[in-house]
Amino acid sequence: MKPVYLIFITLIFCTSFVCDTKQNDYTLIRDESGIKVYAKKGTTSVKSLKLVTTVKARISSIVYLLLDKPNYPNWVYRCIGSYEITKVTDYEYYHYQETSVPWPAENRDVILWFRMSQNPTTKVMTITISAKPDYLPRKSGKVRITQMDAKWILTPLANGDCVIEYYLSIDPGGSVPGWIVNMGITDGPIETMKNMNKQLVLDKYKNVKLSFIRD
Repeated sequence: MKPVYLIFITLIFCTSFVCDTKQNDYTLIRDESGIKVYAKKGTTSVKSLKLVTTVKARISSIVYLLLDKPNYPNWVYRCIGSYEITKVTDYEYYHYQETSVPWPAENRDVILWFRMSQNPTTKVMTITISAKPDYLPRKSGKVRITQMDAKWILTPLANGDCVIEYYLSIDPGGSVPGWIVNMGITDGPIETMKNMNKQLVLDKYKNVKLSFIRD
């Protein structure tokens, strides 16, 4: 069984934190399977995280995967449930997500607000995510994550590939010390990115074209 501290850094999915995207603030801590993981000291005791990888996929495919909430348990590390709460527009959503935590800790859940925008010239897609803990009543037996910021930056390349940058700042809540969470900061995110690649080659995502996105 994986230790508890490996779990929290994988929640996306993405406030009071600032998702700082300055490249020179981060230190490379792992490079595996084409996935680079960077970390820096965050605004809490838990380090902020940055992942960079390149995938053979169009922006529509990636966005559709991110919007397909019921499928999250198939690729997001230790996610056991996810669903859309509210679709405000094609570019704005609220969704619920639960992450399994080994006993004796309690599962974490989070309500996330997704906002998407695309540069009409470069076609770069930016997705910002923040926790909205009071959007739904809290559930018994689960720790509601109250502080989380994330950002996806999707940059299309001329050859049809796409560079993915993912930034995350999070406080997992509860009594787990930040230094313990930091010990396992890379495993979950790398597994999530590997699984993401496997999903993107499926026909369901590979062949999709979203009308509100320029590929």
